Amino acid sequence: MLHSILSKLPKPLDLEGWIARAIQLLKEQPPEKLSTWRRVSHLSVLKTSRQPDTLTLAAAEEIFQKQSRQLAFRKKRKEFLLTMAKHKKPMIFGLSVLSSIALGLYVRNHCGVEMLPGVTAVRRALAVAVRHLV
Repeated sequence: MLHSILSKLPKPLDLEGWIARAIQLLKEQPPEKLSTWRRVSHLSVLKTSRQPDTLTLAAAEEIFQKQSRQLAFRKKRKEFLLTMAKHKKPMIFGLSVLSSIALGLYVRNHCGVEMLPGVTAVRRALAVAVRHLV
């Protein structure tokens, strides 16, 4: 595969010219000035290699391992969010039921129904409705 890519390069390849142009472009437009630079992970080789003097091989390997874990976590998070979006309606229903049960248990064990806001107003409205029906 590498051979096929290299064989497609122009035959009189001006490698020194390309390197000089790349250096000039790096000086004119450093990566830090690009609009998407802030979205690049601080663990990326694009950012960590900007200070090559301060990075040892062991430190670079550790950073690489951290970025690998970060990328795996982001992939799992994205898959999780897609699954959540796919099953949004059943989950909302389930959370509503669970929160109702939890609220009922809390009220029963801690303060009683009378302490809930609006309960007395509902009871009064029901009492008035029952009196009018009778």
